[in-house]
Amino acid sequence: VSRSFTITQPATNLSLTTSKINATGCATLGSITAAGAGGTLGYTFKINNGSFQSSGVFNNLYGGDYTVLVRDANGCTVTKLVNITDNGGDAFEGNNSKNQAKPIVIGSMVNARIALATDIADWFRFTTPAGSNGYTLSLTHPSANFTYNVFTGANNSPALVPASTTGTSKTYSLNGNTTYYISVTGGLSFVCYNLMITAPAQLITKNSSGPLKEIPKETSIPESLIAMAFPNPHKGNFNLKLSSPEDGMATIIISNVYGQQLLQKRVAVVKGNLNTILFSNQKTETLFYRITVGTYKASGTIVGGAK
Repeated sequence: VSRSFTITQPATNLSLTTSKINATGCATLGSITAAGAGGTLGYTFKINNGSFQSSGVFNNLYGGDYTVLVRDANGCTVTKLVNITDNGGDAFEGNNSKNQAKPIVIGSMVNARIALATDIADWFRFTTPAGSNGYTLSLTHPSANFTYNVFTGANNSPALVPASTTGTSKTYSLNGNTTYYISVTGGLSFVCYNLMITAPAQLITKNSSGPLKEIPKETSIPESLIAMAFPNPHKGNFNLKLSSPEDGMATIIISNVYGQQLLQKRVAVVKGNLNTILFSNQKTETLFYRITVGTYKASGTIVGGAK
C-alpha cells in the first residue's frame, strides 16, 4: 500500500532589511529599524544578546556594531551586521580648558562625554546665588571612571576639598554670588555621563544685624524638566525625582543598553513640586530613562549594581 505526501515550504526565503539613524550626540542617540519578509509570518527581532521582541525598532543606541536577527514563525533566522557611527561630539564641545568652561545651570542635568583622545577634558562653570551652604556635585556613568573636581576662578588654584564624598558625588560648602568651575577628566567612552550640581534645600545668609539665619531657597518656576535617579548605582530598586515646569502626565520609559523597552509608566506630576516615582524589582543592569511631560523631555542613565 502506498500513499503520497506533499511537503510545503514558504514561497520565498526569509529575508531581513534594516535602516538606521546614526548617533550625533548625547541627546540624539542612534536607532535601527528591522523588517522581515518571506518565510512564515510572525516575525520577532533582537539585537546582539538581547531578548526577542515583536517590534523591529531599537532606540538609544551608541556608536558601534550591532548584530540584528529576525526569526519567523518556523524558527528560521537571518542576521545582519549594522554599524551605528558616532562623531564623538556632544552639546559642550570646545571646553577643554578652564578659560573655555561652558556655563551650566544649578539643578539641571548635563549629558556630556569624553569620547576621543583629542578631547582631554570637559570644563563647566556655574554661579551660586546669595548665601552659602553645601552644594552636591554628582557624576554617574555605567562603566568608565572619571575624575571630577570643583575649582575657584583664581589662576592655578587647587581643587576644593569636599566636605563629604560618596562613590558618585562630592558635597562642598560654597560662597554665595561666586562663580566656580568643574573639571571632568577620565576614561574615553562614547556613552555619555550624567553631571549635576544640586543646590541645598535651604541657603544660609547673614542679615544686617549680624547673626546667621536660615531663609528658604527661592522657589522659581523651573525652565525645564529636571530628573534625577537615586540610588545610582541601583540594585533593582530606585526612585526618579522629577521637577516639572507644568502640571500633567509624565510618560517614563525604561530601556536597556540594547534599546529594548523594559517598562513604561504614566504618572501625574505637579508643577513646581518634587515628584518622586518608585521603581522596584528591576533588572540589576545599566538602564536608561526617557521622560516626557507635554513638550518637555529629560533623559539619563541609571548605573547597574550587584545584587
